[in-house]
Amino acid sequence: MNRTTKWMSIAALGAAMLGCATEPKPQSQPWPPVKVPGFLGDYSMLKEEKDSKGEDVQRYVSPKFVPGVYKQLLLESNRTGTLVSAAGVLTLPTGKEELGLGNGFTIVEPFAMWGQMIGTSAFVQTHVGYEVASDQTRGQNEGFVRTAFGYTVAQDQGLGRVWTPMLEVLAAKPERGAAEWDLVPQMQISLSKLQHILFSVGVRVPINERDERKPQVLAYFLWDWFDGGLFQFWK
Repeated sequence: MNRTTKWMSIAALGAAMLGCATEPKPQSQPWPPVKVPGFLGDYSMLKEEKDSKGEDVQRYVSPKFVPGVYKQLLLESNRTGTLVSAAGVLTLPTGKEELGLGNGFTIVEPFAMWGQMIGTSAFVQTHVGYEVASDQTRGQNEGFVRTAFGYTVAQDQGLGRVWTPMLEVLAAKPERGAAEWDLVPQMQISLSKLQHILFSVGVRVPINERDERKPQVLAYFLWDWFDGGLFQFWK
């Protein structure tokens, strides 16, 4: 099956774990002034609820939230630095096959993700799923496992930019084909000091089946627009 690496899912998990990888600012030093008071402009939007342990928490649920569209967080532990979630992806045939950007058929992909902090700055993430092709004459079903190892270096005691070198190991097995293995060394950088804009670039290097597969340069751009504008907090 002609595939493209779906970095966005594992990148989202990595971005969620960046908060665990930064150290808090000592109370003896003043916090820098910001124009935005945090995730919410109005904290009266928070509602008191009970978490899974029966403890009091405050949560915000966007009125635009639609059940079934978002991935489901199954497990989250600040104490152990663990995240487990599950989701599904529907990939439509919108790319150009001649450029290697599409398959010409729809793919349904259920998957699960697990992330684990190692110490205060290192982490490991695993993304496991199964792709189901809508047209079995042009494509075939495929299982995959993607695991990333990384280390985050934060500036200004966690209040500035973060630099995260990573090495991702990709494995995929089509139903009627040989297993394919790849390595993807990459670097993720937060372009803003608020860390709401991330950019990553890497190279996908095939380990086997090299006659049909060549190295590829891959990149992604993530903008958490709810936290700030595109050009805010860059300096």
